[in-house]
Amino acid sequence: MSDPIRPAFMLEGTSLMASALHAQLLTRRRMRFEHDLKNIMHGLMSGTELLSKALATPTPLITPEECVRLLQQQLKRTQGTLHRMLDELAPAPADAETISLASLIEECSHDLRHELQRFELTTAVESSLRTHAHRALLKDTLLYLLMSAMDAAPPHATLMLTAQSSNDAALVELRFPHADTSFATLGLAVIEQALSGDGAHIELQSRGSETVVTLRLPPAHAQTAPGPPND
Repeated sequence: MSDPIRPAFMLEGTSLMASALHAQLLTRRRMRFEHDLKNIMHGLMSGTELLSKALATPTPLITPEECVRLLQQQLKRTQGTLHRMLDELAPAPADAETISLASLIEECSHDLRHELQRFELTTAVESSLRTHAHRALLKDTLLYLLMSAMDAAPPHATLMLTAQSSNDAALVELRFPHADTSFATLGLAVIEQALSGDGAHIELQSRGSETVVTLRLPPAHAQTAPGPPND
């Protein structure tokens, strides 16, 4: 029995803002999903064609049994790819958790490796730095900030992403030279609303020709915000 379709988008309160951010990212990353699907179809069609030739040739270079094994391997890889795509398209609802910022930033860099070929991304992240947040939402936020920086920066610019502890917060800072000043209107308010439940705060500064975006995150030990005092 297949897994039930997971609810991809929540349509009320802060969850609506998180869904809006995720929907914008999916639009931006459509080419990657199309590329993955084309690779899946190409692999399956090539394996099927190879099997057809093996069955029709008296002395094939590869036996039909070997073709079937290759197709089974391809189907297993296809299943893994489709599960990964489903996790990105419609992440399963999850509670806030303790997250390694170094690992998450490395994951975002890997996901954007093709887009980042036109830029130089330098990172400086405390390896032990942790935060407590919703992982999928925080990843969406980092991806969105990096993509927006690439839109605003000139080609071959250097983007600098740092993460360090500061008093009672984990600070993530993105610096880049801007050729386009429209970055400030690219959804920071949506990010602020989406992250409000996790106690995060985002700030944008323009320093000459450089833009600095600072994301302040709660440390790993800050599990939940305190409720109102009792009368």
